Amino acid sequence: MDKCCVYELTFSNGKRYVGVTWNLKERLRGHRKGNSLVANAFRKHGNPSAKCLLIGERDYCYKMENLLVEQRETLHPQGYNLLTGGKGGTKHNNVTRTKMANSRRGAKHTEETKKKLSVRASKENLSPETRWLKSDANRRRIVSGFTRERMRVSGLARWARERQKNG
Repeated sequence: MDKCCVYELTFSNGKRYVGVTWNLKERLRGHRKGNSLVANAFRKHGNPSAKCLLIGERDYCYKMENLLVEQRETLHPQGYNLLTGGKGGTKHNNVTRTKMANSRRGAKHTEETKKKLSVRASKENLSPETRWLKSDANRRRIVSGFTRERMRVSGLARWARERQKNG
C-alpha cells in the first residue's frame, strides 16, 4: 500500500484546509496554481502554515481526512474544504450543493449543444465491443429492491406512453 500524509493548512485569517497527499511540497505547489477556494486563499492571504498531521496507509488517511474535516470544522464557509474528504466517499456540503443546483437553474442548452449531446449519446458512435462492455457492466450491476421497483414503474410508464402515442 502507498504511504501518504494527512495535512492541514492554516491561513492568516484563521481558516483551515485538510487534505491528503503523497508529496506535500508538490501538493502545495498545485494548490497555489489552481483555481479553487484554497488557491484563492493562497493569493489573498499568502502562504499558510502547513503541517503533516499523520502518515499512514492511503485508505486509513482518507478515513482520517473525513474525521478531521468534521472535527476541525474546515468545511466552507468555516474553512476551505468544499468536500468532506476521503476519496470515493466525498459529499458536497449543503451550501455547495445549493450553489451547484442554482448555477444551472433556468439555463437552456443551445441547439448546437443539444445536437452534440445527441450525437454523443447515440449508440451509433459506439463500437460493438464498447456496446457489449457497457451492457455486460449493467448486467452485473446489483440494485436494491427499491431501485428495482422504480425501474419497473418507469418501464411501465414508458410502455404506456408509447402505447398511447401509437394509438
